[in-house]
Amino acid sequence: MEYEIETREIPAQHLIALRITANPETIGDEVGQALPRLFVHASAYGVTPVGGPLTRYLTYGSDEIELEAAVPVDQELPEAGGIVNSELPAGLHATTLHVGPFEGIGAAYDAITDWIQANGYRPAGAPWEIYLTDPMEEKDPENWRTGIFFPIEPTS
Repeated sequence: MEYEIETREIPAQHLIALRITANPETIGDEVGQALPRLFVHASAYGVTPVGGPLTRYLTYGSDEIELEAAVPVDQELPEAGGIVNSELPAGLHATTLHVGPFEGIGAAYDAITDWIQANGYRPAGAPWEIYLTDPMEEKDPENWRTGIFFPIEPTS
């Protein structure tokens, strides 16, 4: 798949999140278990998410990944059961769209990191992905859509 990279100014976005440490083989299961908990938590306080669920990758190693599974909301909520308030910081982002199964998403990350380096930018924070398709509603992974976002800043 060929990826089109663009830049976007993204406003700050409040989140509720579960912080997870996982290995690459279990990340999908861990996030899959965390996201419903976040929706239930928001609902318990009468809050409707203001966007799709997302995952922000705080550190990414070959054996261990630290991440936040998160849901965007418009207010802070009480923290409970490991659910915390968090925020996507405002700023310039390089972004692209991945269409297809999650297993192929690494190519989108490679395309963005290559673009960042080739265009005079450097990463300026933790990358994140937003799930634009609900796999419970769209059963065919070939139709899943995931937005990839990298906070960036100019190198000079």
